[in-house]
Amino acid sequence: MPAQQPRYTPAVLKKPANYGVLEQLAGTWVNYNPGNNTTGWGLHTTCLPSPGTNSETIPGKFHFLCQNYTEELTFTLVAGGVRNRGGANEQFSGAVKYNQSIQDLEGNGLHEENGMYLWLDTIYNHPADDDSIMIDIGYPELSAGAGSDGPVYVPPYSVSRSGTIPHGSTVLLLGKDSENNGKPQFPHGADAWDPNHLSISPSMGLAGTTADTPINLDEKAPPWVHDPSLAERDPSGNKTYTQRILAHDLYPYSVRPDLRLRDAIKDQDIKSFVLIEMCTRETGPVD
Repeated sequence: MPAQQPRYTPAVLKKPANYGVLEQLAGTWVNYNPGNNTTGWGLHTTCLPSPGTNSETIPGKFHFLCQNYTEELTFTLVAGGVRNRGGANEQFSGAVKYNQSIQDLEGNGLHEENGMYLWLDTIYNHPADDDSIMIDIGYPELSAGAGSDGPVYVPPYSVSRSGTIPHGSTVLLLGKDSENNGKPQFPHGADAWDPNHLSISPSMGLAGTTADTPINLDEKAPPWVHDPSLAERDPSGNKTYTQRILAHDLYPYSVRPDLRLRDAIKDQDIKSFVLIEMCTRETGPVD
C-alpha cells in the first residue's frame, strides 16, 4: 500500500526549508593533496573523438584523456522551501545551489558547471474542497465530488540534481541517500575489475577479458599492455583497442578512477558517511 500523505494546510507555507543531508554541504570545499603538490586527489577519465574524426571517418578511433585535477565546489542554501504544485500533490523541496570549478595541476581550466541539488521533502495531499473550488473556479455551489481525494504519488527518490555545462549540455539526475557506519568499502585485486566501474566499457571489449579472466588492478599491468608490436600483430583486437588505457602513467586509476579515493582514505579513521546514488534513468512512482 502507498504511504499515507499528510494533508496540505496553509501552515505548511510557514515551515522552514528542509535540506536533509544536503545541509551539511553548505560552504566551499577544495580537494587538495597536502602531501604531494604534483598529484591531485581528483582524477578523471574521458574517451573523446580523435582529432580529424567524425561519424563517417576513421571508425572506432578515440582519444583517451586521464588527468589529475584540483576541484573547488561551493554550495549555497536557498532560503525557503521551493514549492512544486502538482494538483493533488504538493511538495516543498530544499534547494542547494552549487558551482563547480576544476583545473589541472598547472591551473588550466578543465570543467565548469553550476546547478542545483534538491532535497525532495514531504509530499502533501492537497485535495479539492469548497475553499479551493471557490478560489480556483469561482462557483461555490459546485461540489468537490471525486476531486476531493487526489491520487497518491510516492516518489522513489529523495535527491535530485540539475546541472549546466558550458559545452551546451544539461543533466538531470534523481536518486536516494543512505547513511552508513564506518568507512566506504572498495574492492581489491581482481574483484576491482567490475565493468560497472571501469573506464573500459563492455562495448570496448573489456581488454579481451572474460568473467573468468579479470585483470588484477592491484598488480602491475599484464605484459601485453606495454608490447609495442601488439597493434601490428592484432590490429583489430580488443587488447589493441584499449591498450593505451592500461598503459597510462596513472594506471590503475586510469582503468578504475574510484580506486584513487580508496587509496586516499586508506589510513583515515572514518566513523560514518552518507552515500548518494544518482542516475539519469530513475523515473516514475513506486508503491
